[in-house]
Amino acid sequence: MLKEILDARLAFLSLILTGGAAAISRIFIPEEIGWDITAIVWIFSLVFSLFVSALFRSRTKRKKKLIISGILIFLVLISFGIYANRFLSLTCEKEIFSGDSTRVYHYIIGTTPTPDADTFIKYDPRLKDNACDLLDSFANEPHLVWTEKSINKSKKQLSFTYIIFVVFLVACITYLVEVIKPKRKSPNKT
Repeated sequence: MLKEILDARLAFLSLILTGGAAAISRIFIPEEIGWDITAIVWIFSLVFSLFVSALFRSRTKRKKKLIISGILIFLVLISFGIYANRFLSLTCEKEIFSGDSTRVYHYIIGTTPTPDADTFIKYDPRLKDNACDLLDSFANEPHLVWTEKSINKSKKQLSFTYIIFVVFLVACITYLVEVIKPKRKSPNKT
């Protein structure tokens, strides 16, 4: 009876942690990173979590499990920090008003200005350091402000760091669930 309760608690905890991971992974994602990248992320995450689960399912000592857990948590924190840094430096947050509602939209910005934007920056040098104001000056059209190549480079950087963050997050949760799972006793043969 106790084993069934522990298994049910573990299943519930796994569901909560997985739902939390999915929610966290969707917080900082620009709209330009679409369903295709999100699908790839979750497929990589599934494969990586199965790999981690199979790799450490063996009889590993408790001390080693704690070290591995610590390393995975550290990797999640580092990958989140890198992604958050890239997200904050490569996106511009704008509010879009439509009727009675307001929606926040994250534009992916580039690094190399177009000739028109370069001319605009020469007349108002303050805009060089403020990408969001520069984007406002061009009616929130990033392709008018930055070259398509630099916008695509920023999108690839964001996508890559997002994939790494979610993969480590799912692997960490999978491993932690494997660590806290109660051991099943095999029935005694008489």
